[in-house]
Amino acid sequence: DLNDNSFPIYSNNDNVMPHLIGEKATVNNSLICDGCTVLGTVKNSILSNNVYVGEGVVIEDSIVLHNSQIENSVTIKNAVVGENMTITAGDITGNLKSNSAVKLYYKNKMNKISSM
Repeated sequence: DLNDNSFPIYSNNDNVMPHLIGEKATVNNSLICDGCTVLGTVKNSILSNNVYVGEGVVIEDSIVLHNSQIENSVTIKNAVVGENMTITAGDITGNLKSNSAVKLYYKNKMNKISSM
């Protein structure tokens, strides 16, 4: 229970702007950190600092690490998106058919997008 005072959750926040949730955005059961802009839909997920979620984006049962850009019309389900990622319009990311496995998306040393 996130509201249990006997089990506090501490964090180290960067000095950034507060998050912005757009008028048409939907956020359900999610943690949105400072500096995030959400214009799409986020369900059962965690967005780290400075994550941009564009219009038409659906993020569900996922974690998006800091400084990532999820541009318009992207669907992400059951995934962990690494830091400093840009996922462009039209991409479908994650394990959409099975709820059991989680995919990881990150940039490798050659700056190419990889997955596990």
